[in-house]
Amino acid sequence: MYHDRIKKRIELVGIKNGTLAALVGVQAPKLSIWLKGRCELPPAMMKKIDGTLSDLVSLQKCFRVRVDLNDAKILANTLERLKDGLFKPFRKLTLEFARESNLTKTQKENPYDQHLKQHINKKISGLDCEFCQSDVSQQ
Repeated sequence: MYHDRIKKRIELVGIKNGTLAALVGVQAPKLSIWLKGRCELPPAMMKKIDGTLSDLVSLQKCFRVRVDLNDAKILANTLERLKDGLFKPFRKLTLEFARESNLTKTQKENPYDQHLKQHINKKISGLDCEFCQSDVSQQ
């Protein structure tokens, strides 16, 4: 049932039914009754609900912090700006920053830590290890 899938998506996004109803232009009780499977909505309205939920997911991906989903007027304005592409530079910057922070985490790991991980994972033994043999020869 389509309304069950939409209901699960609403829960995943974390928006209240009343706020979603205001965004798509349907009365909140009508949306609630539809989500329970007790009435039908026009296909165009179902498509609008689906599109709005997809836009909200895109908005949440753009901003890596919790987005307030309580005020329908502000959300409508924000979604309009998202559709106009005004957040593309910010999205690009956010992705670039996330990529850089992941690189710095891997670069901080020194060779000795990598060496210890190989021993722990038993990929190499002490006799086969160049690092261990150089430590023994220096003593």
